[in-house]
Amino acid sequence: MLSNKGTRVLECYKLMKPCSIKVLATLGPTSMKYEVISSMVEAGVAGFRINMSHGSPSVWDEMLKLILEAEEQHGVYPAIIFDLEGPRIRIAQSPATHVEPGQKIKICDDEQDECLKLTHKGVIKHLEPGDIILVDDGKTVLRILEKHDESVTALVVGGYSLEPGKGIAVRGKHIPLEPLTEKDLQCLDYLRGKPASHIMLSYVADGDHVKLLRHELEKRGLDHVDIMAKIETPRGVQNIDEISKEADAIVIARGDLGMHYPLEEIPLVSSKIAEAAVKNYKPLIVATEILTSMIERPIPTRAEIVDIYKAVELGADGLLLTGETAIGRFPVKAVEWALRVASLASSKIKSPRPEARGVAYRLALALVETAEDIDAPIIAYTMKGRLPKRIASFKPTIKVYAGTRDPLIYRKLIVLRSIFPIHVEATDYQEGLERTSSIVLERLGRDSTFVEASWSRENRVFQIKVRNIHY
Repeated sequence: MLSNKGTRVLECYKLMKPCSIKVLATLGPTSMKYEVISSMVEAGVAGFRINMSHGSPSVWDEMLKLILEAEEQHGVYPAIIFDLEGPRIRIAQSPATHVEPGQKIKICDDEQDECLKLTHKGVIKHLEPGDIILVDDGKTVLRILEKHDESVTALVVGGYSLEPGKGIAVRGKHIPLEPLTEKDLQCLDYLRGKPASHIMLSYVADGDHVKLLRHELEKRGLDHVDIMAKIETPRGVQNIDEISKEADAIVIARGDLGMHYPLEEIPLVSSKIAEAAVKNYKPLIVATEILTSMIERPIPTRAEIVDIYKAVELGADGLLLTGETAIGRFPVKAVEWALRVASLASSKIKSPRPEARGVAYRLALALVETAEDIDAPIIAYTMKGRLPKRIASFKPTIKVYAGTRDPLIYRKLIVLRSIFPIHVEATDYQEGLERTSSIVLERLGRDSTFVEASWSRENRVFQIKVRNIHY
């Protein structure tokens, strides 16, 4: 007997003409409704991001409840991604301040009157005259004029408001802060017992930041959760190779990158990050302003469509929608458009492939090339997800159906390029492989040609079989 989830998901894949590039949606006020989440799952969304910079445990609980209800209805296990806020410097709680270009303001660490206070102590000592401070993604720009013992004087270069809670960045400067805040650690405590598949680590500066998070996850019994490292600062870009080796996936967080680099350099910086991720066999997610016009409009701009093609060309496994699905008026349409454009782009553009190093990756590449040469899908069964991850790292142009009995492995695999997981009830590896093949062929046709990959742990044999060859 086929599981209900296995049967329904294959029917869904067949009808949707699934996209090899995965789309992830951020939940927020406009999408935190069952009918919206359900529609996004039906459209083909691969996972949901819960931004822990906003909301509270009760809000996150409600989001999880809605996701689990939708996945039960549709027979899939979308990735569930929690995004830690990290050491983001913000304007401390105080009345909003209206400012004018040319006005001078005082910024301080302590409780001085008549000054703009920041949420992190010790920031002032790292500021120097000439530094540029961007507030609220650059909506307000300040330039440091003078430095005093415990404060600085800044000139308002542009913008009109300094609101409490808005984030600030110092362009091109690394402010050394602890990578995990007290709030982040509390968020990790919250994740105990939750069906999280991935966690996004913000402001990753080096490989040690990833190691620290992994240690904290292990302490809480959460070592099964994959780490997505968000690259959003010059220090992260500088250390991207070591970060790629430590993290389970890389996210090009273009929003904060745009605060630290001139905007015209963002494509070059993105390319550098992508090259490191691909070289180190790590999944790549491109985020921020993918379809930002769809916050207010039901269709994307021409430039946004070109941007998605560029992301595919870089080697992206997935696209992360943020404001489009969190606060936008058309969250489901945004998912549909992202999938529609990415599907065509991935069928026309050849993404970069890493050099195959070591036996395991050489075998995965041989499997991909064999399947592509005869234009046949790959069928595999996995207990821990290792083979599908290796296959996905070569950006295959054919579909890869990966059976697994573990919902957690399913959630991890669904974000990978060209990997389509299937939930299969099985007591052992061989039974799982046979049931996976049976499910796929039931939907594709019993005469379909496919490439089957299998691994015998007892005999230490890796097999690539081409079945139903037509001479």
